[in-house]
Amino acid sequence: MARRIIHPPQACLGSQVLLQRDPLVPSGVPVINDNYFDRWITQHQMAWRTANVTSREWGHRGGRQYPWLLAQGFWEEGLWPRIRTGSDNALRAYTESAGVQRHAGVHNIKISCVLCANLYFPFRGSADGKALFASLLKHRVAGG
Repeated sequence: MARRIIHPPQACLGSQVLLQRDPLVPSGVPVINDNYFDRWITQHQMAWRTANVTSREWGHRGGRQYPWLLAQGFWEEGLWPRIRTGSDNALRAYTESAGVQRHAGVHNIKISCVLCANLYFPFRGSADGKALFASLLKHRVAGG
């Protein structure tokens, strides 16, 4: 298993087991295995789900149920409220009108496509947002 350096909030560092320290890792930086980080982030996501998703039913994948999968019909509850159906900048309306096929795993609150939609899609909701995002892309991505 590959080992990575993870920087979770200090409040979550109480009981992890440190792995052998790499001499290149600064002292004071916890070195944690991937399983610890996965458990930590899953607990955070499940707390978020309990507070923000109306359905308590788990979704299905491959014939099994998982707590980080939203039930059918509830995938939009994993989105930021200002890009849900009914908002002026609804992701569903945009993708349907543009003929964009929704990712099969969109009901998974751990999936990167939902993270990216929540992070980047709101920028298209206003002229200022579009200009700000275009500037970011020009100067930080395209190198212009």
